[in-house]
Amino acid sequence: MAEINKLSVGKAVDKLRDTDAPRSKMTRLDEEIGALDRETQRLRMTRRRLERDQRSGSTRPNGQEANAGRAAKLIVSGIVTVGLVVVILVVARNAGLF
Repeated sequence: MAEINKLSVGKAVDKLRDTDAPRSKMTRLDEEIGALDRETQRLRMTRRRLERDQRSGSTRPNGQEANAGRAAKLIVSGIVTVGLVVVILVVARNAGLF
């Protein structure tokens, strides 16, 4: 006779509740890369806006200029960090580590 595999009630309920199809690692990585790309784009737009404001408001007091300069440097460092993460993920994916 054939064996009958029985599921516990908890596992059966979990299977019924799980309506999403399981995603592959590549799909998850592609979604993460897309999110990082959107964040990079947002940071670039913010940096450009800050640089434009710095050029147009050259008569600001020195304290505000210093703060704007620090903010621009912080944004640039954030963009570089996000870019490095994207590059690492892409290289790792192409190397077959995921």
